[in-house]
Amino acid sequence: MPFRGLKNAGQRKLLIRLTKCREMVSSNTCELFQNWRFDQKPCEGMTNPAAPWHSTWLNFDPRPTCPFKPGTYHMRNLTLGASVVDKLPLPWEGNVWLIRFGVLDTKTRFHLCTDTEFRAHRVRD
Repeated sequence: MPFRGLKNAGQRKLLIRLTKCREMVSSNTCELFQNWRFDQKPCEGMTNPAAPWHSTWLNFDPRPTCPFKPGTYHMRNLTLGASVVDKLPLPWEGNVWLIRFGVLDTKTRFHLCTDTEFRAHRVRD
C-alpha cells in the first residue's frame, strides 16, 4: 500500500474516513460510517506508541518520522491482531471497510493520503 508525501508542509489535521460496505464494494452497498478528525499535532499522534495503530505504523518502509518527509512509503502483507481490532468497537466482521487515511495541510488540501480496503476475519485456534 504505497502513499506519497507531497511536500513538507504544515500537516495540521489527521483525517480517518471509514466507509462500511455490506459484503462487497459497490455504490449500492457502501455508506459513510464515520469521520475521525484529529486537529492537534497529528504527526505526534500517529507515532505515539500507546496508539492502537502503532503496530501498523511499524510496518511502513521507510518508517515515517515527524514531520512527514516527502517520498513514497510502502506497507505490504499487513496483519492486525485481534487485540488491535478489539480496541476499536466497530462492527468489523461481515463488512468490507474502505479506510481513507490522510494528513491535511488545510481544511481540504491533503499533504498525504492513502485508501485501503480492509476485511476482518477471525481465526480460531
